[in-house]
Amino acid sequence: MQRYGSKSRLLLSLVPALLCLSASCTLQEPRVIDPLDPPDADSLAITPQNATAVVGESIAFTAPDATVNGSPVSGAAEWTASGGSINDNGVFVSPAVGVFTVGALRSGHSGRSKVTVTAAAPGVTAVTVTPSAVTLQPGQVLTFGATAILSNGSTVSTAVTWSATGGSITGAGLYTAGSTAGSFRVIALEQVGTHADTATVTISSATPTLQAIVVSPGSISLAPGAAQQFSAVGSLSDGTTAGVLVNWSATGGTISAGGLYSAGSTSGTFRVIAVQQGGTRADTVTVTVVTPPGGTTLTGVEVSPASVTLGTGGTQQFSAIGRMSDTSTTSVRVTWSDTGGAISAGGLYTAGSTAGAFRVIAVRQGDTKADTSAVTITAPAPTLTAVELTPASVTVAAGATQQFTAVGRLS
Repeated sequence: MQRYGSKSRLLLSLVPALLCLSASCTLQEPRVIDPLDPPDADSLAITPQNATAVVGESIAFTAPDATVNGSPVSGAAEWTASGGSINDNGVFVSPAVGVFTVGALRSGHSGRSKVTVTAAAPGVTAVTVTPSAVTLQPGQVLTFGATAILSNGSTVSTAVTWSATGGSITGAGLYTAGSTAGSFRVIALEQVGTHADTATVTISSATPTLQAIVVSPGSISLAPGAAQQFSAVGSLSDGTTAGVLVNWSATGGTISAGGLYSAGSTSGTFRVIAVQQGGTRADTVTVTVVTPPGGTTLTGVEVSPASVTLGTGGTQQFSAIGRMSDTSTTSVRVTWSDTGGAISAGGLYTAGSTAGAFRVIAVRQGDTKADTSAVTITAPAPTLTAVELTPASVTVAAGATQQFTAVGRLS
């Protein structure tokens, strides 16, 4: 019984081995090959070998229909992976960085491949143009810059194609404002991709320049010893007028620094001259000194200039003459009043701080004859209050470039 029991135990111990020999195609562990070395002759050379991918990217593996030495295999492959996941069709994907092994078992033959999974490179999520808004004078230039915002929150310089409405821009982002005032756009389109951004460009009207000096009244007749207040305005390139500082001079009488002329005692034709202070522009008017003919009467009062445009706080000297029934003119005493500013008894007007349309009124003293002049007060031109550098901060890889721009912040 003991010998039989011993034999029984021997036979039982041999059974697993015999089973393994007869069924090795289903019970053995999948053969492991090193994808860096030539596969064994009876293994499967699955493809691809030594694959690489980024996190979340899928790779489709295939198992051949024969071993390396040409032995045919059949049936569906059984796929395994040491990390990530792989489906029955051999599609592998990993949610994490690492080095993994993909294995295949088919008809008792196995193979494997190494997969290296790396972090996905940050992608571009947007393009921003700097500065985003700016005001320029016609012909003024400014360099725009473009920055790419990446998915990890960092920023890098990026190549863009520039275009503009209302003005011109070079491939390097150098913009030149056109001659037409208005609101326009500068557009940056990513050269590799579809991201874009725009900046607003406001082109302001060109600052008007002084074209001429105009003295009022243009001509006048005075009795010997009579006085007349003259005034001067500047005629600007945009067709408007503005106050201007002048130096006065006269022949046949005297004139004050404020333009008050006093006729001499000699009859004749004389001149009143106004020359721009610090410039060369000038104007002259004719003064005829005569004894007024008898029987003429005063028909009206005329204020000069008839209209003027001033900046807030600007000044303008106004004058008034009397128009006689025979069309001649004569000096006249008036009482001045105004809206939108202040005016002296001598007719010197100072514009207030509020922009708008206002009036200067002259009423003849001791009479009701009067005249008015239109005064337009404009807001002061904006002044530079600060310089801003954009972008304010940026992350740049070693060796990379970044376009910076500077704009002026106006009042």
